[in-house]
Amino acid sequence: MSSATPSHLSSTTSCLSTPSKFEQTTQTTQASSDATTTSKRSWVWLHFSEVNDQIVECNVINCFGKSCHKKLKHDRTGSTKAMTQHLNSLHHLHNPKDND
Repeated sequence: MSSATPSHLSSTTSCLSTPSKFEQTTQTTQASSDATTTSKRSWVWLHFSEVNDQIVECNVINCFGKSCHKKLKHDRTGSTKAMTQHLNSLHHLHNPKDND
């Protein structure tokens, strides 16, 4: 008899589940390597990519397995406030350093 989780239970997984240790390590490693090649040091850049020099796009995967694709204006001053607010309010993601 298999101990695998029945398929009907996997669909009840919360959209707000916390990332596994593997996912956290992968994100941290990616952030470290990105920081050495660009000036984007904020945690929000883990979840956004630049479309062009004026627009950024959210890459968060929702509970339905689809990317958010929300486009925001890129602040010329380098501020990440709009991106942070988007991640906080829509995806319930917060700066991991705030948990310390």
